[in-house]
Amino acid sequence: MIAETEALVGAALEKAPTGISGGNVFAFPGVREWFSFTAEPAFANSVSLLVGFVAGAPHATHLGLLRPMTPAGDVHGHFHAAAFPYRPVRRGRVALDELVRPLFDNENVLGLLHLVNDWRDASGAGQSRFLRGACWCAPIEE
Repeated sequence: MIAETEALVGAALEKAPTGISGGNVFAFPGVREWFSFTAEPAFANSVSLLVGFVAGAPHATHLGLLRPMTPAGDVHGHFHAAAFPYRPVRRGRVALDELVRPLFDNENVLGLLHLVNDWRDASGAGQSRFLRGACWCAPIEE
């Protein structure tokens, strides 16, 4: 998906994943050395390129990398987003290559995030928000 972006919520890798020897980078407290988390929505007024997978709850149980995307847990997914400086996304039918190539040819990547939902009541950052864009989908056969 390419979308005009109001905000992204997620985690960013802090250092290159080299030299990992059997350790779990996700174990606390070491995870703090590897990842930073958005304390509030980031990359406002940008355009984002998203890549990921989504499945309904019945199909997601055996797909370990998918996480709930709604509090009810009826949809699961795993998404990454690259944020770029704002440029309007054309309306109507567009080809993937027409929108993606200019981002990498003419722009600098502002950041790369693994998207997460932060549903904590008062202190949570919420979820990523998009204004409009284009989405391309394809099924994956098991």
